[in-house]
Amino acid sequence: IISTQFISYPDTVHEKSFLTSEYSPQKVRLSNSGMLKAILVKDQEYVKKDSIIGWLESDVNYREIQKLIGQLKETETALIKNQSNLGAVKYFSLINKFGDQTLQDAFSKFLSSILRYEAFTGRGYYQKQLNFFKGQVQNHQQHESALAAKMSSVLADYSLSQKQLQRDSLLLSKKLLTEIDLIQEHGMVVSKRNNMRDMDISLLGVKANVNNALNSMDELEHQYNEARLLALEGLELFKNTLNKWIEDHSIRAPSSGIFESTPNAQPNQFIEAGKHIGYVVPRKSKYYFTSFLKQSSISKISLGDQVDIRLESYPYRDYGSLSGQVLSISNVGLDSGYACKIILKNSLTTTLNKQIPYRETLFGEAIFTTKKSTLLEKLTKGFFKN
Repeated sequence: IISTQFISYPDTVHEKSFLTSEYSPQKVRLSNSGMLKAILVKDQEYVKKDSIIGWLESDVNYREIQKLIGQLKETETALIKNQSNLGAVKYFSLINKFGDQTLQDAFSKFLSSILRYEAFTGRGYYQKQLNFFKGQVQNHQQHESALAAKMSSVLADYSLSQKQLQRDSLLLSKKLLTEIDLIQEHGMVVSKRNNMRDMDISLLGVKANVNNALNSMDELEHQYNEARLLALEGLELFKNTLNKWIEDHSIRAPSSGIFESTPNAQPNQFIEAGKHIGYVVPRKSKYYFTSFLKQSSISKISLGDQVDIRLESYPYRDYGSLSGQVLSISNVGLDSGYACKIILKNSLTTTLNKQIPYRETLFGEAIFTTKKSTLLEKLTKGFFKN
């Protein structure tokens, strides 16, 4: 009897417990129904939010789509930099390769627009024409400047001739000059005036040539800008159509974290829209189990008590159990009991060092190890209870 006062054993309380999380894992859902073509990431691999982690079955090879996206970026950069070669030839292999008609139509418009642009700018045609018209403008402007300078001299000479004619008319009135001399002088003035008119006409012609060359430059610029704009519009239309196709056929990560697949996440499996193929678990996510304690268990369990959780879906003899500790006990009782929060020591890694994948409905039996009591206390407690 004396020895029973010194031999002590821990008490245990058994309660059902459910898995919860501080940062809830996000389901990886399908936006459209389809046959699962491929999962691009492995289990427990880190993924970034909105990254593509899988594809649905399609007539189009998703690897070609990814390659095409890179090529489109190169073409867009070349267009922005006004380069003449957009690399249209690299798209020839994709002609009639798109099973999706909407995608095919957008691709055809895109290819046609960049071919037109390259035809206009290829082999330096646009630049050569532009330089030609610039040269014409420069030559005509030089000719115009020369004519204007000559016109200035002719105008000065004509002004002097007019003054001389006025003086000669005065001399004629004083009988100091013959009428024949005055007629000759007048003829010279008329000739110079006609010469001025001819130069005016020539100057107007040169100015017209300058304007024509400038108009040709403007027309060339307009044609170039139109071809470039059509190429940009074709590129944008194709990109938007391509992005729509990608959204319809890709599976994206809803958040950043560790990817964990579900059993149905297998290639060639048909999955309906809205169904999920896995979870993305935040890296900093903490897992908890919640038990609802009965009235009879409240007095036995204290904060810090050790808890052993044996999962219903994973037999503890094969997988081990999860180790935890009582973190909090609610003071407010619900119909289901008092909520007891259990924090896990090693997350979802069991005592046999096996990783348990996250499941929303995961539950098991929580075995609370309470304060120790002596064998005598247990015997007397049972005696008085009886």
